[in-house]
Amino acid sequence: TTPTDTATPTGTATATNTPTPVTAANFVLNEVEVDTPNLAFEACQYAEVSGTAGEILPANTYFVSVDGDSGQFGVINYIANIGGTVFGTNGTITVITDTDTCAGRSYTGSTVVSTNSIAMGFGAETYMIASSTTTLTEGQDLDVNNDGVLDAGVTAIDGIGWIYNQANNVVYGGAPVLKEGDI
Repeated sequence: TTPTDTATPTGTATATNTPTPVTAANFVLNEVEVDTPNLAFEACQYAEVSGTAGEILPANTYFVSVDGDSGQFGVINYIANIGGTVFGTNGTITVITDTDTCAGRSYTGSTVVSTNSIAMGFGAETYMIASSTTTLTEGQDLDVNNDGVLDAGVTAIDGIGWIYNQANNVVYGGAPVLKEGDI
């Protein structure tokens, strides 16, 4: 980062660091914890994006959980707008629900982004960082024609997905796929 001069109330100049925007190649989806569809543990779900401490994510960058089940192809189940967020002192951004009451969990050194999405999807699902030329919202269909390809304007940056039925499920954005029996 490059220091910039900022006027203080006393009229003296003070050097401050301005976060530097990063490119897509400089951050990754590092971790996703998805619990079973049990209301008692949904608050413990989180995603972690890893980058360089002090750098800022580009505008229109999102963490999304995208449905890959037949009949729901491409629907956003969970979303957090992480564009403009500065990576914490440990080089991470952690996405949680705003009702996060997961006992014993702390996010020391991470910048925490809270979202009002309730629970990440389960079943066939893709968890990814994506950029978009338009604002994304929960419930939005990113694959209107159900062809298994993200619609124009949405770009997958990094992610992972899983399926349980190869004949009827989809994973988006070229994400690595886990399928039943892989683990």
